[in-house]
Amino acid sequence: MYSIEKELKILRQFISPKLMDDLKKWKCYSEEEILATEKRLHVKLPVPIRDIYRHMADLLVTSGYLRPLELLHWEGRYLGFFLSPGEDSVVGIQKGKTSGELYMWEENDPKGISWEYLDNLETACEEGDEEGKRKAVAAYQKYWKRRNIPFIHAPLNVHKQDQGPWFNQHLEGYGLFLAINSIQEWEGMAWHEHTGETTCLFSDFFPARFSKEYFQNIAERIQDDFKHIQGLTAEDAIQMLIHYKEVRPFLTSIQCRVDVSLVLRNLGSLRKFDSLEELKDNMTKIDTDWKMLVRDMQLSDEFQLQYKENIIAFLCNDGAHIAWQYQACLEERLRKAYQRVVKAELMGKLGELKYFEGDLQKELDMPLK
Repeated sequence: MYSIEKELKILRQFISPKLMDDLKKWKCYSEEEILATEKRLHVKLPVPIRDIYRHMADLLVTSGYLRPLELLHWEGRYLGFFLSPGEDSVVGIQKGKTSGELYMWEENDPKGISWEYLDNLETACEEGDEEGKRKAVAAYQKYWKRRNIPFIHAPLNVHKQDQGPWFNQHLEGYGLFLAINSIQEWEGMAWHEHTGETTCLFSDFFPARFSKEYFQNIAERIQDDFKHIQGLTAEDAIQMLIHYKEVRPFLTSIQCRVDVSLVLRNLGSLRKFDSLEELKDNMTKIDTDWKMLVRDMQLSDEFQLQYKENIIAFLCNDGAHIAWQYQACLEERLRKAYQRVVKAELMGKLGELKYFEGDLQKELDMPLK
């Protein structure tokens, strides 16, 4: 399984929340809420599921395709996340499986009592009744805990989804399929409710009214505006088009994919600068990962001034983020040695090191403090 956060963020940009009032009933979930759910269920949720609840839960829950995080529950050895489109079935995973394979089953709730609690939760959400939400969730979980008796209760008609297209068989693909399917459904509804307003589900990148010729000319626009950028990928081009308004003042100075990545990573700060060079010169001030590295490695102002050119190049290649994330995965006893390697890179001396055991600090001859 792999993260689908990037894909979901791209899809998210084609949704206009201001024209989807029904989304206000549900929300996307925070990392703290996901951690609390994992603690309650005694399981680490798969990465794609965590991504979906953080970035697309409001749309999918509203569309009836995703179970609210508060209502996740085990049924036997199965944990259901999705409600299959057009079927009265639940889609989820089997306990102990880490491959992301999907299973479908019918919930063993012959009287449909759990749906009453779900209705109560939806009503409380619409009314902003926090106490009502809490009671509905508590009643729902209590009901399923009481029913979920080992060796007595089990889901019905369980089968593995190993037929059909790839996205129907794997967690990350199925989640993306449902997100795209939901957007298409909302587009169809918006088309009928807002005749002529074809931007109901699209970001402000698209003009208020567009023609077929507009989309036919997108390739030409990409070629005209971005043809001088070396190494540009299709995904880069789409992101640049989506954020065209912010990126446009920098287009003539963007020369390569490194510049593209730098601009896209700092969209929120672009308006503060008049040129790409000015953005680069100020990276030490706006890169939060760099600020944490400076603090943790205790890099002096003198060091930063002396090696400013190397540091700017390091930050433009997203080095601070990579270094900080990698360091977070290391055991405490290994971090100082790793920081010396990072420092060597900042000094432009990494290629000179012979890496004999214990010699790294000697060759640098530059204490961290």
